Amino acid sequence: MRISACLALCGALMMSAAGCGSDNRPNVVSDVNNQLSDANTKLKFVKDKLKEAVEKGDAKSPSDKEMKEASEAVKELSTVPAALQQILVKASRRAPLNEEEKKIARTRGAMGLNDTLKELNTTVRELELQVAEAKTKYGDKIRDFTEKLDGAMNDFRNLGAQNK
Repeated sequence: MRISACLALCGALMMSAAGCGSDNRPNVVSDVNNQLSDANTKLKFVKDKLKEAVEKGDAKSPSDKEMKEASEAVKELSTVPAALQQILVKASRRAPLNEEEKKIARTRGAMGLNDTLKELNTTVRELELQVAEAKTKYGDKIRDFTEKLDGAMNDFRNLGAQNK
């Protein structure tokens, strides 16, 4: 479930957003940052619900209620790559910036985006640890959940691969 490709994508989106656009350049970077913040919030929710499912579950299976909530949050997470792709498409339709404009846009956008990327990276590492713990305890009983989560993370990876 490695997400380094997602983080690389985020950097590429930032550079793309900073390198494209006319009068709405800061909005593109802000939109990317907002989508990544949304993804981070959703990943935290998934992690917390998975942790609750393990804590409230018995020795044989995790808590159904929390697993269902975590799975629903994974579905919501799947909307973020599509939104990021729309931002990229909009950004790619704009005229390129000159070098000075690129420098200004990168500086402005990087401030908030770097913090968001650090938070996202931390959340992903924590989620990976929580998934590993749940897999160790429950094995195949959480396979549907882990497959859905892997699918959502693959959407991020695929977006990164498309926009390299």
